Amino acid sequence: MTYPFWDVSVGYGILMAAIAVVHVFISHFAIGGGLYLVVSERRARKTGDQEPLRFLEKLSKFFVLVTLVAGALTGVGIWFIIGLLGLVVTVASQYWYWHAIPADITAKALQTMRTPI
Repeated sequence: MTYPFWDVSVGYGILMAAIAVVHVFISHFAIGGGLYLVVSERRARKTGDQEPLRFLEKLSKFFVLVTLVAGALTGVGIWFIIGLLGLVVTVASQYWYWHAIPADITAKALQTMRTPI
């Protein structure tokens, strides 16, 4: 079975690194921005000022839209590039990471729980 091939002039490594840098930037923006929203809202509620609360409500809608949509798109973009690099390797590594290793750990934990002390 042959998989579709997409060749880029930049190279897959550079393309994946560029998407990953944007993805990490968005994730750091989400953490810092979320903390800023919480602290600012707490301060505005403590002082009873309504103007910052209205601004923070608009900012939080924009913040959620940017971080969730852009973060999800760049995350999928990373996996898309990895899939283009080697689909068989990607599927095999994900099998071991998500299925075989947790199943082995669970089996060992159950075996330890059944043995008498």
